[in-house]
Amino acid sequence: MDRLRTGILAGLSAGIVMGIVSLLFYQTGIFNLNPFTVMARLFLSDAQAATSTGLVIGLFLHLAAAAFYGTVFTFLIHQKENALYWGIAYGTILYFINAGVLGPALGLFQPLWQVDLPNNIGALVTRILYGAVLGYLVHIWLREPVEEGGEHH
Repeated sequence: MDRLRTGILAGLSAGIVMGIVSLLFYQTGIFNLNPFTVMARLFLSDAQAATSTGLVIGLFLHLAAAAFYGTVFTFLIHQKENALYWGIAYGTILYFINAGVLGPALGLFQPLWQVDLPNNIGALVTRILYGAVLGYLVHIWLREPVEEGGEHH
């Protein structure tokens, strides 16, 4: 249960940080699409996704995905000592999975090779940031299970 709780909370926390930076990237023109509008387009039309309701739905979907990926990471990691480094690697992998495969396959945005460099770099940076925050929080929050049969002090 500790891994599940840690994964959800660390994933949500990392997702909040990623979401803030993603919105800043959108506001400053690094991203040409609002990240929450993109997420809302999973279930809404382009026009509906661009409304305030669409943004709330997009935020909810972003946080749900962040919690899911955080939970997956927490169950994949074996030793919390290297969680920060594995988190950075995990974030990089998520860039290729989400921005490279899932997003284009779902029609949310163009394939990586058709997206301009600032968007690509921004997408990579936000996912590495997500992974770094996730890994750090897993490192400090995850309690290692006590070895069965070992001495208890």
